[in-house]
Amino acid sequence: MTAPNSDPSDITAELLAQKEAVLLSTRNYLRAKLMRWLIRTSIGAILCTIIATQFTWGKWVLMVWLPLALLSLTTLLLGNRKMQRMAAKIEDTVAAIQTNRPAQR
Repeated sequence: MTAPNSDPSDITAELLAQKEAVLLSTRNYLRAKLMRWLIRTSIGAILCTIIATQFTWGKWVLMVWLPLALLSLTTLLLGNRKMQRMAAKIEDTVAAIQTNRPAQR
């Protein structure tokens, strides 16, 4: 952490650098999670199709699996959206520090 009497431009540069590092790691994390989701969903779809064609109760497996897969994808994408909003808040805070005015919430 920097000293309280530091130059505000140093603090804002540090905040922006940290924001970029967080966004980069978040993008990489999301990409990896989406690849795992795609693989898991593909395998699940194949297995559910096989079960649905072999057993009379198989259609129920498919009817439960599909909404769960969609819910999983939705939570991944909404989490990414939340991170983007948090990054925008950081930019607003940095802009407020640079102009020496209180940040708006």
